[in-house]
Amino acid sequence: MNKLLILPLMTILLTCCSSNKEVVAKEYDYDDIVDLKLCWNDILTVQSDNYYAYIYSETCGHCNEIKQEVISYALSNFGQLYFIPFNKEIPIITDRNSVLEKDDANDLGIVGTPTMFLIINHVVKENYVGKKEIVKTLTKS
Repeated sequence: MNKLLILPLMTILLTCCSSNKEVVAKEYDYDDIVDLKLCWNDILTVQSDNYYAYIYSETCGHCNEIKQEVISYALSNFGQLYFIPFNKEIPIITDRNSVLEKDDANDLGIVGTPTMFLIINHVVKENYVGKKEIVKTLTKS
């Protein structure tokens, strides 16, 4: 009879003592990528031959919606994605293709935030505008 009571008691003890905590993913913030931040004028001067430059605003709703994915990508692929916080020195343009093949920061601008450039050998090769384009590009990289 004692053996019959031991099994249910052990089950209850193990159930009560076990942890039901969920694994919570880390919430990233822009403070996590300080080493990957650039000034606008330095956008084409990174020593790497192939990288993305991501222009964002902390007050941009679309930027905030994809912030976790973008920062996670940057931390997983260190040195392949750099961040430029939007400020008044960044020109606003209307033609997104006008920056392609440019090799001087004075010839660059953005349509809005978020924007991401693919830069190869210090020349802008692609201009991704908007959260969907950016996330799609980063997830297939």
